[in-house]
Formats: sequence, C-alpha cells, structure tokens
Amino acid sequence: MILIDKRRPKHNVAEVMNIIGDVKGRNILIVDDLIDTANTFIAAVEGLKKAGANEIYGASTHPILRSGYRKNREIFS
Repeated sequence: MILIDKRRPKHNVAEVMNIIGDVKGRNILIVDDLIDTANTFIAAVEGLKKAGANEIYGASTHPILRSGYRKNREIFS
C-alpha cells in the first residue's frame, strides 16, 4: 500500500508533498473517492512517475469529471 500526502494551497489545486512507500518499478492502482477536475489525480500520477512507478491506473467511486476535466482528459488517454 502506498499513501500520497497532498496539500491544497487553493481551490482545485493540489500539490503532492510526500509519497509514503516504495513505488519504484511497481505498477500502481490509484483509488480515489471523487474526481472532479482531475487536477489532484494528475498531481498524484506525476508524483508517482517521478518516484519511479511503472504503469499507473486509476479508479474512482464518484467520477464527476466537470470543470477543467475536459482540458485534462488527453492525459488519461
């Protein structure tokens, strides 16, 4: 299990502060309760890539996907 410590300096802005656990060379599944603009999800993916994760997948129980999601959706392809 990996934990991502994040902070929100302002609305719809998330910064990954720490990744707790070893992700180097591993495939990761991110499970999130809600994805709105996907900014937090993207920050998590970028942090995991920098930490050496291989493939990264995502799942959400409430994918609202509004606001800035349209500009971010090419990242999910």
